[in-house]
Amino acid sequence: MASISKSYLCKQYTIFKLDQKMRIEANVPPVTVEGTSVLYNEWVINIGDGLNGKETIVDAIYSDLEARYMEAGYFRDRAILTPINEDVDSINIEVLKRSSGKYKTYRSFDSICKSSVYYESQESMYPTDLNSLKFSGIPKHEL
Repeated sequence: MASISKSYLCKQYTIFKLDQKMRIEANVPPVTVEGTSVLYNEWVINIGDGLNGKETIVDAIYSDLEARYMEAGYFRDRAILTPINEDVDSINIEVLKRSSGKYKTYRSFDSICKSSVYYESQESMYPTDLNSLKFSGIPKHEL
């Protein structure tokens, strides 16, 4: 089994380890969480540790959602990034619950167009429920 750590080239490299949270050490103003002022770096660490829920994050990013959700640049100027699609979905649901406007659900198709030529294996080549498949970079069945 090949590995970069087993390679003769590895001896030429220096391995650096991150031991200081430099990105959040900058002069960032404190954030207000549930009426209490908290240092930004502590707030970010608490999020990473799972101590602040999605409600707290949505409160901080979309603090005036009710009043400004119809403004053209309001959502463009804000974003909550997460590496897990399930977290994205739950945050989107939380934001939708807080907005008083109407929303519409769009659904994709759940079937594949049949080929003009029939093959015996055609039925077994594709899953029967495409909506259950979730891929990174491909939108969900319901938007």
